Amino acid sequence: MLFLSKSSRSGYNLCTVNATSKSPKNAPDSDYLGQAAAHDPTSNALKIVLLALAMVIAAIGAYVYFGEKPPVATGEVIRVTAVPIHQESNLPAAAGMPGQQDSFDQVLVMAQIRVHNQSKGQLFLHEMVSVLTLPDDLERRSLAVNKSDFARAYVAYPQLAPLKGEPIVRDITMEPGQTIEGLMLFPYPLTREQYDKKKSLDINVVFLHQKTLTLRVPQ
Repeated sequence: MLFLSKSSRSGYNLCTVNATSKSPKNAPDSDYLGQAAAHDPTSNALKIVLLALAMVIAAIGAYVYFGEKPPVATGEVIRVTAVPIHQESNLPAAAGMPGQQDSFDQVLVMAQIRVHNQSKGQLFLHEMVSVLTLPDDLERRSLAVNKSDFARAYVAYPQLAPLKGEPIVRDITMEPGQTIEGLMLFPYPLTREQYDKKKSLDINVVFLHQKTLTLRVPQ
């Protein structure tokens, strides 16, 4: 600091005085670094982002836990019968070649199903698919036969006569609270032995624009 002092000879002289700081001379650097870190805007922004992310996750979890709707339809497998079919045919000799015998195996799975519309709106039954899982985890799928093929199956395979009934047809509308019951026929190109070794059999009732109803057939 500069100030004027009075001299006996020439009047006034410039003098210098050093100002002393009230802060400690040997303050550790860590104090200053700690103060700088406490006011770091990057750290504060990161905390805000993490807090917002936690709130979003909590909101999603609450929606799933409290807001999940019950399924639009329920169902029941009343009965499932597997009918093995074994056919043999003799191919006539031709062009000097001896005749041959050909065989064909399949299993016709007849399922009696009940489906109930427990929603407040209409359901459009679009498709019926069964999924057979074999021991090697190989899946075989089969579509339910249509109404005309269902009727012809009783003529072609008399073994189905004891199981005769009305089929559930696709492309029908189920009203709220309505229950339907009927048969579904699923053909599989397997032998009876292969079918009996299955790991599982599921019947999927597919609705348009709604979640599929999956029914597990008891072993």
